[in-house]
Amino acid sequence: MTNRDAIPDSARPLSVPLFGCALGAAVPMAAFGKAGIGLVLVIAFAFALWLLFTHKEKIRLNLNPLWVFRQPIFWVFGLWLLSSFLSLDVLKSVETLVRTVAIAGVGVVFFATIRRHPGVQGSIMRGLVSAMLLTCMVISVLLLLEVGGVIHSSDTVFGIVLDPPQRFKSFGAVAVCLTPICLWFGWHLGGYWKAAGLLCVPLTAIVLTGAGRQSSLDGMLGLLGGATLILAVYGLIHLPTLPRRLLGIACVVGATGLFFWICLNLPAVPVGPEPMPQLPLLDWHRHVIWGFAVDTFTQNWLFGVGPNTIDLAEGARDIIPGMRQEYIPGHPHNWLFEIMAETGILGTAALALTLLFLLIELGRRAASNQAGAWAGIFLCGAFWASALANFSIWAAWWQACFIVLIGIVLAMTKAREEPSS
Repeated sequence: MTNRDAIPDSARPLSVPLFGCALGAAVPMAAFGKAGIGLVLVIAFAFALWLLFTHKEKIRLNLNPLWVFRQPIFWVFGLWLLSSFLSLDVLKSVETLVRTVAIAGVGVVFFATIRRHPGVQGSIMRGLVSAMLLTCMVISVLLLLEVGGVIHSSDTVFGIVLDPPQRFKSFGAVAVCLTPICLWFGWHLGGYWKAAGLLCVPLTAIVLTGAGRQSSLDGMLGLLGGATLILAVYGLIHLPTLPRRLLGIACVVGATGLFFWICLNLPAVPVGPEPMPQLPLLDWHRHVIWGFAVDTFTQNWLFGVGPNTIDLAEGARDIIPGMRQEYIPGHPHNWLFEIMAETGILGTAALALTLLFLLIELGRRAASNQAGAWAGIFLCGAFWASALANFSIWAAWWQACFIVLIGIVLAMTKAREEPSS
């Protein structure tokens, strides 16, 4: 039970809604760069600490719903730490791991704050829907103006080159992750907020397609991944026993078969000057990058080369014949191959187990007809599918997007053993 006397009356009217609005607006601000999401998250974190530490009850009491994840998370960070100590660059790997732990810790603080102050949920909903709607409207207008020839890609504002299709291309994956949350929040709030949530769908479509100029491939993968996961989980929940088991087996066999098919058809390193793609997926350059990552994994299959260090592996900075590109241009552009090469089979298995625990927990909540759980399931599918072809999984802003959103979902839905009120 919340002790309302723990927060001074003069602080309560502003601190709670300001925290909610800042937290809700944080992820949409990723459209405007790392500084955008970072600044808003710092503000939200400051308000969260104020709200938590001016409360008389112990914080740990609100973390019980997260306790189910303690063992898999312990193994993930424990094995990644071991990989860091065996890394090609110990300092870089440890720094990367510490940053990841810190971001996860910030997510836990947000979770605890939402659970301690349930009244903040309305502010989070309105803040997120408003920020997403305004952000997508601004991007859509810029894209449509560029298509219409009103502005040009080379135009500058305050010394910054506009180029809307390229500048906002990466936001497509974030927008796909945000859209189901917006629909959930808009539907819950009702009225014009429902219309605002629905309006985010066509605006997200404009962002994804770049208004016909440059589509967001990772965003499209995210859309496909989210929809596929929703259908799979729905079937596993609602189908009779035998069809449910057959569907589960088909999902596991299908995913495993697809993975090995891709790995076996990637080019061997080093490659020749003539492209010889054997996969009808993406481009030759990406095939070469993934082939190098798989080759690195086979040579360091147990613990990997260390978190965030595949670009330091032998041959990573060699130029690909006929392409003027390095084998690893910073990272493999695929979270699975990146984690495999850098943390080995043990670190990858631990992360996969953690994600499975998360999906099972969301599935249990979805089975009790919680709309937020379905939004969380789509979020998981969208994030991890889009991450198969975009940013480094160690990118702090990208990690923050997922941790903040999934933290909101877990905090604002009920675990099966929790009371409904």
